[in-house]
Amino acid sequence: MSFGRASFLIILSGLAALAVRLALTSPLGHDDIEHLHTAWLVSQGYRPFLDFFQKQSPLFWILLQPAAVLGGTDLLAFALLGRLTMLGALVATTLGVLALGRSIVRPTRWAAPFVLLASATLLYNLVAIRPDGVMSACMVWAVAMLLRRSPRSLVAGGFLLGFASVLLLKAAPSAVVLGVTAALLFRPEGRSRIAGALRSLALVAAGALLAVGPFLLWLHLSGLLEGFWFTNVVFNGWLYSSPLAEDVPRVSRLATVLGAMVRNEPWLPLSVVAGFLLALRLRRPLRAADRTVILLLVLSGVNLLLLIPNHLPFYSYFLLPLLAGIGLSPALLQALLDRFEQHRIEWRAPGFNRGLRVPPLIASLLAVAIAALAVAGFQRFATSEGQIRKLAALPRDKGSFELPEHPVFVVDRHYVWDNVDRYLDTLRRMDRGGALPGWIRERCAEQLRGPMP
Repeated sequence: MSFGRASFLIILSGLAALAVRLALTSPLGHDDIEHLHTAWLVSQGYRPFLDFFQKQSPLFWILLQPAAVLGGTDLLAFALLGRLTMLGALVATTLGVLALGRSIVRPTRWAAPFVLLASATLLYNLVAIRPDGVMSACMVWAVAMLLRRSPRSLVAGGFLLGFASVLLLKAAPSAVVLGVTAALLFRPEGRSRIAGALRSLALVAAGALLAVGPFLLWLHLSGLLEGFWFTNVVFNGWLYSSPLAEDVPRVSRLATVLGAMVRNEPWLPLSVVAGFLLALRLRRPLRAADRTVILLLVLSGVNLLLLIPNHLPFYSYFLLPLLAGIGLSPALLQALLDRFEQHRIEWRAPGFNRGLRVPPLIASLLAVAIAALAVAGFQRFATSEGQIRKLAALPRDKGSFELPEHPVFVVDRHYVWDNVDRYLDTLRRMDRGGALPGWIRERCAEQLRGPMP
C-alpha cells in the first residue's frame, strides 16, 4: 500500500471515529427530545393523532421501540440507544454514497464517504433522533438499487422509495420522480422502449406497494388513517405554506442556512452546484456512470424545487440535495485530476530523482484541508451528558417546560412543546377557514378557545 493511500485511510478512519463520537455525545435538540418523548408515549400504549398531537408518521416511533423498551425510564440509556439507531442509519448512508461514487468513477470512489464524514453539521442532522436520517439512507440505497436494473433490484429500489415515503412524506415527490425516471430511461436491454419502460415501472411500483400497502392497512385497522392524513398532509400543508406575520422572511431564512453551509462546509454546496455541470458531459447511449449522474441530479433538483413553496426551509430540507452532491464528488475530483494529468504537470524537488506528480498532490492537499476544517467543525458540538442528566433529574410535577428542560417520561397537556404557539395558530386559522375536521375541533376545543400557552 502506498504512503498516500495509507495516509488517506488513516484520515478517513479518524473522521469515522469523530462521527461516532458526534452521534453519541452531541447535544440533544428539540427534535431528539420530541421523538424520544413520542416513542415513549407509543411504548406506553398511547395512540398518535388520537391520544396526543403529532404531525409525522408513526413508523419512525415504531423503529424506536427497541430503544424505548431497553432504555426503560433511564433517559441517558434511552437517548444513547436512540442515537445508536441513527448511527446505524448513518453507516448505511455512508456505504450507500460509496456505492454511488463507485458506480460513477472507481478510482476516486472514496471521496464520497470522505466528504460525508468530514461534514459535521450534515452528520449532526443525520444522527439526530428524527426520521430524516433513516429516510436519507433509504433514498440513497434506492438510487443504488435502481441503477442495477435487474428485476429484483427494481423491486428493492421501489420498496425503499415507498418505505422512505411513508417514513417521511416529504420524500414522496422525489421517490415518484426517481422511480419514473429510472423506469423510462433505464429500460432493460433487448426490449422495446415502451414494453421495457412499462415493465420496469411495474416492478418499481410493485416494490413501493410492498412498503406502502401494509403501512396503510395497519393505519386503517388501528383507526389512525384519518388522523395520519389530517396531520401529515392537511395540517402540514397549512403549516409550511402559510407563514405567520412574525415569521422571518423565507429569503432571509434560506440565506441563513446557505450562509452557514458556505461558512462551515463549503465543499457541500460546491459539490451540488458543480454536479449540475456534469450533465453537460453526458453522452448517448448512456453509460452506467451517466445513469448515476442523472438520478442524483434528479434527486437534488426535485428537492431544491420543493423549497420554493416552503416557508420554513430548515437545514433538514437540504439533506437529500447535499447527499446527491456527495455522491457526485468522486466524479468532480476525477475531473480535476484529469485536467492536471492532461498537461503532464510534474514537480521535482531538489535532490530527488523521482518527480512528484501533481494530481496525487492536489488530492492529498484537498484531503488534509477538508480534514482540518472538519476537526474544527466537530468542536462545535459539545458533549450532552450533562444535559441528559439534567433532563432526567427534573421534577415531574411542573406544568410546562422550555427546552432543554422538558422531561421525556411524562404525559403533558400538549405533547409537543417547541412549536405549540405555531401549531395552535395554524389550527385556529384552519378552523376559521372551515378546514378543521369535527373530531379535531372537539378534541382541541379548550386550546382553540383559550390563549396561547
